[in-house]
Amino acid sequence: MPNVETVETETKLNKQPAIGDFGAGRYSGLQNEIFSDAQRLFGITEEQADKLARYMGRELGAIFAGSTVGYDSFKLSKVNKDGKMTITEAASKIKGATFSYAVAFLQTLAWANTAVKVGCEVGSVSFELSEQYRKMLEKVTK
Repeated sequence: MPNVETVETETKLNKQPAIGDFGAGRYSGLQNEIFSDAQRLFGITEEQADKLARYMGRELGAIFAGSTVGYDSFKLSKVNKDGKMTITEAASKIKGATFSYAVAFLQTLAWANTAVKVGCEVGSVSFELSEQYRKMLEKVTK
């Protein structure tokens, strides 16, 4: 049996990422949007927005972790003369997902963002979290 070397590596588990730094994962872009939109639309602190974005990324990752991917999940374009092509992954669809805090906040932020996109100004429209949402925010940002 060959010798097996044990290599000690430095773990970075104790190192906390900077506030607002969500890396380059699948939901990082969404987390960046949540981080900035939650502050802008609901007036919460950077720390609360950071915790909310991380919570939502974890929860959405858990929700979609069980989704399956097959050949029919992809759409492939023709290869161009440079050998490049476009690959599109079909959006995952989860039936029977629980309406969790993460989903509730995602829906609320999406609605508020849509209001802004169709012409409502944040200064002219007041978005305030209801008592229920304040309690949910408190639970997920502890």
